[in-house]
Amino acid sequence: MPINLEIPVEKELALKFCQSIEKKFFEGLDNEFTLKYEYFFSSIPKGSVADKSHFLDNFFYEVHSNCDYEVSESNKNEFKKYLEKFFAKSN
Repeated sequence: MPINLEIPVEKELALKFCQSIEKKFFEGLDNEFTLKYEYFFSSIPKGSVADKSHFLDNFFYEVHSNCDYEVSESNKNEFKKYLEKFFAKSN
């Protein structure tokens, strides 16, 4: 599903994340790091994220705002690691 650039990328991904929680897409896949985060980050258009740290802060805020879910520190760290891998691969 391509990202709608009319909606900020962080919000679009947050909605996707909330949907995955609601529908339990990744239940039982706790160790499937690449599968989970490829699902989220593969649709980010190249060049649409200028500041990775700001992007993640906004993303976590949007997740909390849209589905009242507090992203755990371990999930935050996983997102940070995969985001780094994603940007290293896309450059």
